[in-house]
Amino acid sequence: MKITPKWLVYPVISLAVAALDLWSKFAILAQFQLYQSRQVIGDLLRFTFTWNRGITFGTFNNATGVPDWQPFLLIGINFIILVVMIVIFFRLHRLLKGDVPVLLGRIVVSFIAGGAIGNNVDRFLHKAVVDFIDCGIGSARFFVFNVADSFVVIGAIGLGILLILFERKPEGALPQGK
Repeated sequence: MKITPKWLVYPVISLAVAALDLWSKFAILAQFQLYQSRQVIGDLLRFTFTWNRGITFGTFNNATGVPDWQPFLLIGINFIILVVMIVIFFRLHRLLKGDVPVLLGRIVVSFIAGGAIGNNVDRFLHKAVVDFIDCGIGSARFFVFNVADSFVVIGAIGLGILLILFERKPEGALPQGK
């Protein structure tokens, strides 16, 4: 596999995702007070500013009594995820059959990497992540999340679908059920 200048599109995608994420968070920080909420599409979509000291969708978010080392642990975990995404990126041609699935795979891996970068920068700057996208109906709300979380989830679902539909079978492998 030869790396050419056209490969620059993938880091650009990742950096664009991270930049969009960080821009949206800075806009929220500039215009919202903590827990302030504004309707965007009625009650279905609101922007509600919260700090997330946990991981995606507020998992492990312990707003009180967060140990001083927790943000650095999460930065480390995100860094490991980023390294794994880079390894997967360069091995997609071995995992997926067909040029289009490999291209799509590299794009969705770039989404995941961009989301990881955006949340890592936020966590490094604030020891927490700004979350603000609040979806639901009435009191039935989904977790509050951010742009980076959205790209990580879209990328993970996309990668999963590609691996299910276009998995490259090892040479000489028998079809299942035979």
